[in-house]
Amino acid sequence: SMHKAVDGMMAEYRKAFFTFGLGLIAFHMSALMFGWLLFGPLVATSITLCILVALRILWRYVVRIFQKFQLPKDMVISGRFSPEGDLYPGAGAGPGHEPGPDPYEHQTLGSLISREQ
Repeated sequence: SMHKAVDGMMAEYRKAFFTFGLGLIAFHMSALMFGWLLFGPLVATSITLCILVALRILWRYVVRIFQKFQLPKDMVISGRFSPEGDLYPGAGAGPGHEPGPDPYEHQTLGSLISREQ
């Protein structure tokens, strides 16, 4: 139940982020078109260049932020437990720790989770 809620929030977060990005692009494109409708070719061209430079800088920052905060796939821990026994890979507590809990602990956790659901 909690995992379903978190998965739903992640889906909504992605949709909101995507629509925010589309809104930024649409705003810049409308400003570009407004410049061409309102001003002559020389001024409109300079406005177009400024807007394109601003979009390029914005794109560069987006890529930089995504690269800075990207989590490598081997470092991702879902925290999800299932009674069937397929715990997430690499469940160790740190360097030098054996991956995964002992079998008895897993059986106990699985039975607790089954009763809770």
